[in-house]
Amino acid sequence: MAKREEAARERRLGLYRGVCKGLLEQFQQIVDQFNSEYHFGKIQTHPGAGTTYRLPSGKSIEVHFFEPVETSVRVQGGQVIGGGWVGITEGTSANLVLLRTPPDDHYGRWVICEIGFMALADLAKLIGRFGITPRTVKSEVGD
Repeated sequence: MAKREEAARERRLGLYRGVCKGLLEQFQQIVDQFNSEYHFGKIQTHPGAGTTYRLPSGKSIEVHFFEPVETSVRVQGGQVIGGGWVGITEGTSANLVLLRTPPDDHYGRWVICEIGFMALADLAKLIGRFGITPRTVKSEVGD
């Protein structure tokens, strides 16, 4: 029984890695098109623990994927099966969420989810939890 569960887990992990790779390939197509059409600097791709895209402006866009999870959480009619993060270094970011719809969908579909906080939320209590740091919290009062 343990071998069967391990084999199923490895299969899900392999599928998840393939879906993550597919999303990065879609991003790379956009980078390649930009680089072929824009002549005042190129976007450089740097794979690693995450993938970093260095823009001609000097800023960077980073993409990181989280470990896949089987949850009962449902968003936009789909079950959350994985996710990640995409953001401009020291700037705006959003979560990547991999949703399974319908239940027999092995690959899922990616959606982007920007998190906002209610005005009544005490942001100081959230810092240090859920990947939130002082640099990821943006105040919209007076901005």
